[in-house]
Amino acid sequence: MTKTVLITGASRGLGTALSQGFGNAGYKVFAGMREVAADFKGDSNIIPLKLDVTNPTHIIKAVHKVEQAGYGLTALVNNAGIYSGGPADSVEDADVRRTFDVNFFGALAVTRAFLPLFQQQKAGRVIMISSLSGLVSLPGDGIYAASKHALEAIAESLFFELVPWNIGVQLAEPGAFQSGLTGQQTDADANAHPTTDKSAHQKPPLPSAKETAEEIIQLIEQPAHLLRNPIGDQARSVFLQLGLSEQSGRQQFIRRVSGAEK
Repeated sequence: MTKTVLITGASRGLGTALSQGFGNAGYKVFAGMREVAADFKGDSNIIPLKLDVTNPTHIIKAVHKVEQAGYGLTALVNNAGIYSGGPADSVEDADVRRTFDVNFFGALAVTRAFLPLFQQQKAGRVIMISSLSGLVSLPGDGIYAASKHALEAIAESLFFELVPWNIGVQLAEPGAFQSGLTGQQTDADANAHPTTDKSAHQKPPLPSAKETAEEIIQLIEQPAHLLRNPIGDQARSVFLQLGLSEQSGRQQFIRRVSGAEK
């Protein structure tokens, strides 16, 4: 069976690195982007796809294109993201809504659209590209962090809800990496935890987008036992400091109080 993956936000940064990495690993890659501009020439495994995650028509057409290709879908990687930085009282309302539209509502809409295909297959994997900002909200990072906290909340529910269909859900939570992210309200690689990108000149050097992508690709090759997955040494260090390395207790608690054990 052909291994296939759909990646949103594939036009640059981590999205491009993921597309190339999955392609090199033998996957058929549907590389979704708002405008088909990324250069994937010479890579027959990558199929560029016009996909603005805030556009319902684009999402419907993306589902149809994947279905018509006849490969099925092994995994969906919700990578598209934007960033709005600054004190919460200074970020424009439009920027706040746009951040949530892409980072949360867009990821949810794309996931919901592809769930019937996964359920029909009785198999699949959903990877939500979060960030350390999904765990810790720093000063000046509140709006972006809030959107990632929301993404983590819906992923946690889906983690349990989709078990009957053999659909795994995982959060990939990278620390800082080299992304080229600059400025406010940008469609550049928002998942790079931009509040710490300015430390790129310090030692040890930040991992590249390619190195970060390689760790995320490995998630799909492993059983989806854990919801939260730190990506990179910085993220693993934060997990240890926050006591997040042991997740089984939290998962057992949710199963018990929700009745999922039964």
